[in-house]
Amino acid sequence: MNSDRPPYDASAGPPIALIVLDTLRADMLVRQDLLDSLPTMRGLFERSLLFTRAYAPSHWTLPSHASLFTGLSPSDHMAHPPHMRLRGDVPTIAELFRNRGYFTACITCNPWLSETFGMVRGFDIIWRPPFLSAAWRLHSAADRISGRYNGHNGFGRILGNLFKLLWAIIISSPATDNGARALTRGLRRLWRRSTSSPFLVINLMETHGPYHGRGGFSAWRKRIEHRGIFGRWERLKFAVLGGRLELTKGMQRDIDGIYWENVRYLDHHLGVLLRDLPKEFLDHGYVILASDHGQLLGEGGGIDHSAGLREELIHVPLAIRPPGGNGGLLVDRPVDITWLFRLLQAIALGEPRALSSWLEWLNQRDSVISQAHGGTVPYVDRLKGRDPHFRDDLLAFKLRHDHPALACIAGRWKIVCHLGRREDELYDLAEDPHEEVNLVSREENVLDDMHRQLKKRFLDLGGGPLRQLRGDGLPLEAKEAIAKIVLARSMDPERRPVLVWTGGKDSTLVLYLCIEVARQKGLTMPPLMFVDHGHHFQETWSFMEEIARREELRVVVARNESLVDAVKRGEDAVPLEELDGESQEEALKAGLEGRSVPLSLGTSVGNHLLKTVALKRGLNSHGFDTAITGIRWNENPARSDEVFFSPREEPPHTRVHPVLPWTEQEVWRYTLDHALPIHPLYKRGYRSFDGVHDSEPTDTRPAWEQDLDAGPERAGRSQDKEEIMERLRALGYF
Repeated sequence: MNSDRPPYDASAGPPIALIVLDTLRADMLVRQDLLDSLPTMRGLFERSLLFTRAYAPSHWTLPSHASLFTGLSPSDHMAHPPHMRLRGDVPTIAELFRNRGYFTACITCNPWLSETFGMVRGFDIIWRPPFLSAAWRLHSAADRISGRYNGHNGFGRILGNLFKLLWAIIISSPATDNGARALTRGLRRLWRRSTSSPFLVINLMETHGPYHGRGGFSAWRKRIEHRGIFGRWERLKFAVLGGRLELTKGMQRDIDGIYWENVRYLDHHLGVLLRDLPKEFLDHGYVILASDHGQLLGEGGGIDHSAGLREELIHVPLAIRPPGGNGGLLVDRPVDITWLFRLLQAIALGEPRALSSWLEWLNQRDSVISQAHGGTVPYVDRLKGRDPHFRDDLLAFKLRHDHPALACIAGRWKIVCHLGRREDELYDLAEDPHEEVNLVSREENVLDDMHRQLKKRFLDLGGGPLRQLRGDGLPLEAKEAIAKIVLARSMDPERRPVLVWTGGKDSTLVLYLCIEVARQKGLTMPPLMFVDHGHHFQETWSFMEEIARREELRVVVARNESLVDAVKRGEDAVPLEELDGESQEEALKAGLEGRSVPLSLGTSVGNHLLKTVALKRGLNSHGFDTAITGIRWNENPARSDEVFFSPREEPPHTRVHPVLPWTEQEVWRYTLDHALPIHPLYKRGYRSFDGVHDSEPTDTRPAWEQDLDAGPERAGRSQDKEEIMERLRALGYF
């Protein structure tokens, strides 16, 4: 017990130590043999509230810590790819404690907890071991010299890369093995400087790879010990994640052994740290022990935590030792470590029943959600020819894992939703804790219920704690970045994409984002598909032809010939018998009553035959397997549950929707700021338009000058069609 320091002024409130054991799995909560080998954790758990089903909000460090610090989900706080930085307008728990008179300190060896990523706002002191501070000074200097992520000239690149090489050498040094010892020494220094109640965030990295030997190992174990920033552990990891190397059972045993040996080493230093806490701290303060994510040790053929939402990655230990250590209570329900923010906030504000009120609040939560926002490897494109195997493994990893996904845990059930990229996964964790049997095809009622929970949390226009994934909360630059990533994937050389362009503001926005991505990435610009339904304004044809000529774009016109010919002859309907066999079948599928087929866009039959059937024929006849559109979540409720990549079966293709989160205001803001071409009807007061007979102006002012909050965006269109949108989308409309 450290008694060399003077008593601090506790008037601000009880002292807090939030100790994050980076990359620690929750196995010891279900395996007594492991817990018995960890005396410090076992003793702490016995005096704490122990949460046996705690979950991290993400599978890696930056978004999980950002959620701990802000109480927001990763999709809210933006500290994940591609943004990679905590939003500056979001208050942090450290800022709150400091404003309440606490002494705030972050004690860490973790490079993600740094100014670079916006993670240390509100801390009076950020203490790192001297070797790590030197490393980050070199890294910052490299960025200033060479420009962020790419250099502006040859000399700058060379000098910047030299600084980053020195940074890598320091980070890779076995000196990092002494991180826990160094942090303990730093903590002792802090006691001598603290004169008020402390709020401490302590991050220990001993269970994070690359791993160092803590004793004798087999020859293979020595091969997986850390040897440089792109050393053996990294090469092994990406050989496995890239699909080139399959782990044997012997390899898995060795990985498991070296990991848990590092956990035991961590447990020893955790004991040293806790013994150094002053007696008044333990008598009056809180010690909160958590992990930010877990680690794969061969489960499912994977290692590390670079991607995925398996239990081994997101199920983490969580223990809260209240003042005096009178714990001993097990909480066996899903809990999100993000929710610790609410408890810490209550403590900082001096609420007298902070812990008990928080526990009551927990009992009202019915599910937790973890998020994956793609792979966490930012340096793939910068690996040139140094090691072709390693480079190819990294690229394969990105292609296999770099996509968003959500995991929802409610009761015994867990769903992993891949947002259209892969089939969903559904597991009964009570019977199948290792997620070996996917029950998607067997438990349809459970699947529907879990989907409803996800939709409630993420896709409900009415709001909810995670509304920002749906739209308004994301800054426009983030939505632009997301749109470009989605477009780059859809324009992959292995795909055969087409951009479905209507001439409207949304598809024109997507068109010019697509042009920019093609130029930046060196990708082939996809052709445009224009669906001719026979009712277009002449201005639409002229606008399309002008844009295609100016940008040198190939245009494919898709139409249902026999119906469009009838429209152009001025007919309102045609006999069913005059249609080709496919159109007759589709008319009946769309709900045709009688033998007369209407040609109005405001009817489900006419709209389906003139638009959707024409679109499907165009995709099929030209062999396109990817259709890029400009639909958005909030333009019509029927589109509010759409995803970025949406597989379709008739014909087999994927619909891609890069601007789903954008609002009408943001589309106009971007269009005007970037001087994109604007269809002339918008300038004449049309806020939205379709066919000549189904559209009208909503004002005399240009669309972007109207009150866009005053009524529905598509108010100027035929409302018959808007009311049947769900039916049209079920038939294949976009």
